[in-house]
Amino acid sequence: MLKLLPNNEELRRLLFEFWKWILLLVLGIVVASVPSLRAMAVEAYRFALEFSKSTVELRGFSFVLLLVCSAFGLSWIALRFRALLGPKYVRRFREAEYHGIIWRWRWKDRRVVPDSMRAFCVKDGVELKITASATQMVYRGNTGFMRPDTDIYCTGCNRTQTISNCDDLADRVLRSVEADAMTNKWKAARERVPKALRDAHR
Repeated sequence: MLKLLPNNEELRRLLFEFWKWILLLVLGIVVASVPSLRAMAVEAYRFALEFSKSTVELRGFSFVLLLVCSAFGLSWIALRFRALLGPKYVRRFREAEYHGIIWRWRWKDRRVVPDSMRAFCVKDGVELKITASATQMVYRGNTGFMRPDTDIYCTGCNRTQTISNCDDLADRVLRSVEADAMTNKWKAARERVPKALRDAHR
């Protein structure tokens, strides 16, 4: 099931933007009304009094115009909230399969939070233990260096996977995630996660 609702951080941003615009609107009205505040209050009271005595009905063109204006207003609010939530991939691209591993993460300002990268077993969904080790000496000319390997261990199925020549797997995957998001390949990466394990951590 896709996660369509905003998380706590996104919700705080939405509430902040909402109350900011409300406050600016109220301040603008107050500032504009200060010179003739008393006169406006009297006129508003008289209008409300007269309106309460009237029995005007909305018909024909007036009713249609009211509906159209309401629809435009609601559409603008919806688009504004959607823009605050960020691009589609920020809301829906939160897990994918890379190197035979399910990865999950969080977004902030359209970038992946590095510390949020977590790895899970593609078979049983158990969170994996990832350790880096240098296991082989490689020579290039007269220079020798240790080739970094990454060991991935699942406590659920008791299986170890080794990825050669990779000393920072999480960072490599992070860059792949952001690249797929920018090139609109994130849907394919997300669909590689088995259906039974999608969103299991939420």
